[in-house]
Amino acid sequence: MYLPRKDEQRQFPKLIGHTKTWNTFNTSNLRDGKRKAETVSDDLFLRQFIYGTWHSLFVSELIIKRRHNMIILSGLVTRTIHPRRMYFLIDMAMQLCNRRVTQVTTNLVRQIAKPIPMKVEDDHHDDEHTHISVPKTTTPKTYFSMNKHLLRGNASITTGLSTPLSIRHAHTDIQVPNFDYYRRKARLDASKSYRDAGDATSPYSYLTPIGMAITSAYMTKYIIRDIVAYVGPARDVMSLAKVEISLDAVPEGKNAVFEWRNKPIFVRHRTPEEIAREEGVNVSQLRDPQNDADRVKKSEWLIVIGICTHLGCIPIANAGDFGGYYCPCHGSHYDASGRVRKGPAPLNLEVPQYVFKDDSTVVIG
Repeated sequence: MYLPRKDEQRQFPKLIGHTKTWNTFNTSNLRDGKRKAETVSDDLFLRQFIYGTWHSLFVSELIIKRRHNMIILSGLVTRTIHPRRMYFLIDMAMQLCNRRVTQVTTNLVRQIAKPIPMKVEDDHHDDEHTHISVPKTTTPKTYFSMNKHLLRGNASITTGLSTPLSIRHAHTDIQVPNFDYYRRKARLDASKSYRDAGDATSPYSYLTPIGMAITSAYMTKYIIRDIVAYVGPARDVMSLAKVEISLDAVPEGKNAVFEWRNKPIFVRHRTPEEIAREEGVNVSQLRDPQNDADRVKKSEWLIVIGICTHLGCIPIANAGDFGGYYCPCHGSHYDASGRVRKGPAPLNLEVPQYVFKDDSTVVIG
């Protein structure tokens, strides 16, 4: 049974008295047994129905006066009228507050089906009156109701961004993929062994395409090599790309000049004094800083291109203020490592690509 809260008692003091009287009246009727035995069950049902109606009206947004009248009406009906004849008055009270009650019900639970008005004849009255009939709602999708429709096992629910909501335990509509299009005719029956299929699936059938593929690869290799050799430069031109120099012809302390790609090549056989002097130079004082070890592969041999980096003149060997090279055109001085030390030249003498074939032979280019 619903009882008003303390805040409701403060807001609606008039309703509390009727509530106490109503409770006392019903309890005394049951205790004294004034009603007949066959109407006791109807009385209990009716009182429960009135309690629910009173509670819905009490918590809704009705006007205080209308709720007060409704409760008084409920009390008078139960005191004077037989339970079987009370439906007409209760229906009038419900029609009085039909919109308000429906609005409260909608706020608590969403309305699934709309009420349908129906005319019903009363057994004790000659006139007809209207009842509100609500259609049967759908069965809620609960764990118990879903479990009854499963073939076996319990319901499995999974959640996630890429997972379905539920997992079925019975899969009767899945189509198995068919790969017969990619099979050979002799292997359409997957249950048979390849030995029973004959020569169609024999390993020897693969040797022919493999041999043809290897032969084609070798033929392609030779064709490409001949095309590259035909389009490439001639051998006399290729011979000029590299120059092989014998170092035995260059004595210690001397400089020799060779030609490579129409450029002069200076090959200098340095003495131990020149090597020690060039390795001790402070690199921070140079215009183009570079260590001596970075310009030579063997400390006793210096190989540079004999073209001045200023305007392209050819310097003179074993001349200048630093005992290396001197350009007479504009007065650029280079040391025994080919580094610019004085004059307008901005960079050191260029070092070509070279490889020592042995201790006495070097290949430039």
